[in-house]
Amino acid sequence: FIFLFVGLDVSGQPEEERDDRNHNTWIYPDFPDSKLDGFTNMEQRVYGKDDEDACEPWSRPMPFFCASGSSKDSTYESRFPGKKTIVILSQCPFGWVKQWQNIPKAQREKDEQYHKFKQRTEDYMMEHGFRSVFPHLEKYVVHKSVGTPLSTNTWLGTDEGECYGQG
Repeated sequence: FIFLFVGLDVSGQPEEERDDRNHNTWIYPDFPDSKLDGFTNMEQRVYGKDDEDACEPWSRPMPFFCASGSSKDSTYESRFPGKKTIVILSQCPFGWVKQWQNIPKAQREKDEQYHKFKQRTEDYMMEHGFRSVFPHLEKYVVHKSVGTPLSTNTWLGTDEGECYGQG
């Protein structure tokens, strides 16, 4: 998976603009002309046969999961008044980040190509994930951070960015 973490400051937000939904929103690409079902078709078009055969990053429509963890936590507002968190996640073939897998995190963050990949990821996920669900909240965004499968490896001790079992 690949993540876009979004932090918002909604302290000055008018009541009529509040968005306290606490359910998850899934966005699935649609392939109406496919002989395969949409999800299977999407996976085949994105992942290919192996890491080297994966499509160019963000060149194909991707599914997104959008949620506000702070809205699910009944104590969040009392602990962090005026703040809100949102996560957008999508699938990410490991081939998209494999070239940086053996570079230490500090070095990776200085790598121009890795930075460009993360910026492209942020832009794509904002456009096709965040703005699809929370367009009215963009003016309150104060922080954005991309977590790649390599970030997941660092924090969860995984091999290829897997979050739910072996990749």
